[in-house]
Amino acid sequence: MPPRIAIDVSPLLDLTTGIGYYIANLASRLTGLKPEFQWNFFAVPRRTAKEINVRIGTEEFKTVIKPWHLPARVTSLLFQAPLRPFLAVEDFLGESDLFHWTNFLCCSQRTGKKIVTVHDISFFLFPEYHPWKRRILFNTFFPRSLEQADHIIAVSQNTKQDLVRYFHVPPGNITVVPLAADNTFTPMCREAAAATLMRYGINYGQYLLYVGTLEPRKNLKRLLQAYHLFRDSHSECVPMVLAGANGWLNHSLFDEIDRSPWKSEIKILGYIPKAELPALYAGAIAFVYPSIYEGFGLPPLEAISCGTAVITSNNSSLPEVVGDAALLIEPEASDDIASAMLKIVTDVSLRGTLRQRGLERAKIFDWRITAERTLDVYTKTLG
Repeated sequence: MPPRIAIDVSPLLDLTTGIGYYIANLASRLTGLKPEFQWNFFAVPRRTAKEINVRIGTEEFKTVIKPWHLPARVTSLLFQAPLRPFLAVEDFLGESDLFHWTNFLCCSQRTGKKIVTVHDISFFLFPEYHPWKRRILFNTFFPRSLEQADHIIAVSQNTKQDLVRYFHVPPGNITVVPLAADNTFTPMCREAAAATLMRYGINYGQYLLYVGTLEPRKNLKRLLQAYHLFRDSHSECVPMVLAGANGWLNHSLFDEIDRSPWKSEIKILGYIPKAELPALYAGAIAFVYPSIYEGFGLPPLEAISCGTAVITSNNSSLPEVVGDAALLIEPEASDDIASAMLKIVTDVSLRGTLRQRGLERAKIFDWRITAERTLDVYTKTLG
C-alpha cells in the first residue's frame, strides 16, 4: 500500500510570504513526482474545507484543504507532547504514515513519523524584532517541536548550524533542502515590463528596489539612512522603491520617511502580486536587501534570477544564496550600504558582471530539486 503523507499547508492560505511560496511549490511538485502516494493537505486550524487553486508559472496546483476547527486553547494543547495519549492530531485528521509540519511547529501525534521544516531562528536570535505573542508561542513550543521530530529539514546550511549551535540538535538529524525561485522570475526587457511599471509610476532602469515585508528585521531604517547618504553624493534622481506587505513594529520606519529630505523620491508600493514582481525586479538598477538575518533569503535569489544586480548583507544565509553574484555589505553600517549603492548605480560594467554571475548562480536552485530532496527525507524517515 502506498504511504499516506499528510502535509501542513497552513502558509499556503496566505501567499504573501516566502513560506507560502515554499508550500505552494513543494506541494505541487511532490504530488507530480509521486501521484500514487496518498496525499492529505491540512491547515491548523480551519473552520471549513477550502479548495485552493494556485498557479505556479505555467503549472496549476489544486487541492482541498481538510478542515479541523478547534478552539485556540485546544490547538495550543496539541503542541504539548505529554498529552499525546489523550489528545493528538489523529483525533481530527485520521492516521498517516508521515506528517510533514512545514512551518516550525508541530502538534502531538500517536502514530506515524514526524518531519519539521525550520526556516530560521530569528525569534530566538532577535526577539526584539517579533511581536510578543509570537515570541511566547515559539519560545514555548519550538524546542518541543525539535525534540518530537523524527527528522528536521533546514532551508539553508546557516539554519542547520543555528539549530546545532543554539538548540543542540544532532547534525545527523537535520537535512538541508534549499528553496528556489519560481520559473516566472526571468529577465524582462523594457517593453515587457512597461505596463506593470507604469501602473506603479516608476521607470525602467531608474530606481533602487527593496522587496519584502516592512518589519524591523529587514533593517529598513538603516536602508533609508544609507539612501540619504547616497543621494547626498549623487545628484541624479534615483528613487528608492519599497515593495511589500505592511508588517509589524514599523512605526519608526514611517517616521523616518516623513522626516526624510528625499521623501518625494521614496515610494511605498505595498504588497505586490506575485505575477508583477518579475517586472519590478527586472526594471531596477539594483535590488537592495540589507537584512539583519535570513534563514534563506528568497528575494535576493528572485532578483538574480531576473538578471538584476544585488546588494545584500554579509550575514546568515545570504552569502550562501547569492555566492559571488552580489555586493555584500555590513548591514549595520549605513555608509557601507550607501557606498555599494553609489558603486552599482555609477558602474555599468559592474552591473553587467553581477547580472551574468547572478543568472548562472540562480541555475543551481530549482523547485523540482527541492521536492526530490524532500521526498528523499520522507523515504529515509519512513525506513
